[in-house]
Amino acid sequence: MFGSLGKKFADDIANQIQQKVGEHLSNKARGNGSTEQATESLGQVTGRRKALFIGINYYGQNGELRGCINDVHNIKNFLTKNYRIDEVLVLTDDQTSNPNKMPTRKNILAAFRWLRNGAKSGDSLIFHYSGHGGSVKDTDGDEEDGMDETLIPVDYKQAGH
Repeated sequence: MFGSLGKKFADDIANQIQQKVGEHLSNKARGNGSTEQATESLGQVTGRRKALFIGINYYGQNGELRGCINDVHNIKNFLTKNYRIDEVLVLTDDQTSNPNKMPTRKNILAAFRWLRNGAKSGDSLIFHYSGHGGSVKDTDGDEEDGMDETLIPVDYKQAGH
């Protein structure tokens, strides 16, 4: 949509973010900053590190998006360059030659099972999603606003959310 200018802009933003995160991590290592406990403990993970990345552009559908697969690749590249990740699973709707890698409802549920299977104390499980989301009525009363959030799979018209 924005061509080379949009790509340059996105690359500039990604580089700035990577620089700032690198500066922050360097400051943290020197004891000059604080961050949330989850981030602080990332370097102290003693077990396996598994990551699930899902990006859905909804090609050819109403509400088609343009940057979700790029988001997945950028976040995955950042994490794998800066942290040890032992196992990675990527579901994106541009992997049409491999139906198991498409972000269908069935594959997303299987991917969540893959992510949590065998998890134990000391492991780090990473999940990144870029795509449409929705909400449905909360049926168990755990949401203050009365709504549960949902992910919208690529096959939502057939399989629901």
